[in-house]
Amino acid sequence: MKIDHASAVRPYKGLQSCGDAAVHVAHGKAHRFVIIDALGHGPDAEKTAKKLSALVRETVDLQLPEVFARCDAELTGTQLRGAAMGALEVKASESWFTGVGNIDVYGPRGARRPVCIPGTLGRQVRKLRLQPVDLTPGTRWFMVSDGLRVRDLPKAMESTSALAPREAAAQVLDAAARPDDDASIWVLDFTEGGA
Repeated sequence: MKIDHASAVRPYKGLQSCGDAAVHVAHGKAHRFVIIDALGHGPDAEKTAKKLSALVRETVDLQLPEVFARCDAELTGTQLRGAAMGALEVKASESWFTGVGNIDVYGPRGARRPVCIPGTLGRQVRKLRLQPVDLTPGTRWFMVSDGLRVRDLPKAMESTSALAPREAAAQVLDAAARPDDDASIWVLDFTEGGA
């Protein structure tokens, strides 16, 4: 399956630093899409988001539960902020999602949505839940931080359905992002063909 993807990230209104991050890493034919949402906003939140982004890139060869365990351990007992994080891993034969905190995933109408477990990385997350995700050619999926207003997302996603992922990500962010929080989004289109 081929993946056309784009992300968009925006800081709290009036700030330059951002505690949200969207990370993509590839390992062989597997792709991992991650959203990180550090607690709060500003420079301290950005430090946490950058630290976790680096860890996600460094641990590309590990399984998702190990990646989350490393991220949780890296924040525990430090001055860094806690964080929410969601990750979608796409392989040729299967796809999985896991997450902690308030990251949301939206697929086509009728598709089963994976959900994050409650909690915060850096607060000793105990047990992750790997959930299979049925990604089929011809579908679009979104992954978003809580910096986007849930009530505005359906209309924003629908109105951008004909746009390429880069334009759709930017427009959904413009239409649904809260001014009082950092915000991030992945737009993922799945089509027939090689990765």
